[in-house]
Amino acid sequence: MNDLFPVRYIGSAIRGLKIHPDGEHIVYPMGNKVCIQEWKSKKMFFLSGHSNSVSTVAVSPKGTYVGSGQINHIGFKATAKVWDFKKRIAIGSHDLHKVRVEALAFSSDERYMISLGGRDDGSLVLWECALAAATGTAPAAKLTTGDAVTLTPLNLRPNSFVTGGDANLRVWNIRAESKNLDVVDVSLGKLRRTVRCISISKDDAFGYAGTTTGDMIKFSINYPSDSAASVAHSKPTLLGCLAKCGHWKKGKTPEPVCYSQGIESILIMSDGCLIVGAGDGTVDLLDEINWKGEFPKSKVVNPTKPYFKALKTTKLEGSITSLELMESMNQRGESRLLLAGTRSSEIYAINVATFSSLLVVTCHRCAINDIAFPK
Repeated sequence: MNDLFPVRYIGSAIRGLKIHPDGEHIVYPMGNKVCIQEWKSKKMFFLSGHSNSVSTVAVSPKGTYVGSGQINHIGFKATAKVWDFKKRIAIGSHDLHKVRVEALAFSSDERYMISLGGRDDGSLVLWECALAAATGTAPAAKLTTGDAVTLTPLNLRPNSFVTGGDANLRVWNIRAESKNLDVVDVSLGKLRRTVRCISISKDDAFGYAGTTTGDMIKFSINYPSDSAASVAHSKPTLLGCLAKCGHWKKGKTPEPVCYSQGIESILIMSDGCLIVGAGDGTVDLLDEINWKGEFPKSKVVNPTKPYFKALKTTKLEGSITSLELMESMNQRGESRLLLAGTRSSEIYAINVATFSSLLVVTCHRCAINDIAFPK
């Protein structure tokens, strides 16, 4: 192992903590390596090959592949790699991004790995896993908006995914014949938000985008129910900008409560509830409020609507950068665990039933200056 690089969970990697579909392994960046760890035995295996710190990881929906991207020095190329999970070997890589790979995702059929470059790059690269070759590339954002920082694939349509960033939220479709990338913007109107994370419902009907403002953008994808139908004329629409409902009195307008330091991670549960991880370490289980009638009118129009109530909540140390639900044959319903990775390079296990948290991984956040043994 190279001594020049830290050996620790890198919590600053947004969505850097992943749970393998088998429910028995977790995957996360550790210095210039990718760590595959058995959850019960804590046995670790390291995927080596990056020349600098790993900035993002992804696991394919069926668990066949692991993807990883790195950061590099200014002016140098940043590598994205595809690994075979069972054989623990690299099966492909490309150097088509500059300085940093910001995010990775696999299509639902595991055919493509989509990589998003950082601020110095700003491009999307489409990598076909079976051919081990890049088959398409495109700018991730328009010149009139800021950078894209996150991407999420759709669940039922293998050729579609969503990206978001500074004043941009876009739905992409891969044309199977030509491998060209078609894109449609979600029209936000006068709403100005910076998207940090995106979560899509299992039926691809709608999605939530967490923002640095601390509220959520809900949008409809508007794709036909038939997954084989054309989406050439489908346009996504904005459904609203939503937040938690604060304390309110009858006859007065309920106030929306935005999360401090923004929303860094969102999970959509099977029952429709949301799990939200915020920049101040808050993790909430949210449910929609069934309002009756109309809101009382206020003098100042607020673009954010109070829409959710918190059913359960917990507070962790450090900003929440990853939320993953651990499910297996032995862990169903209320026995499931929610794993939360923080910017403080710590991993917590949260009981879904009680929302009690347990610290399972911790380490130093920066350089270790000295070591001593007490007498």
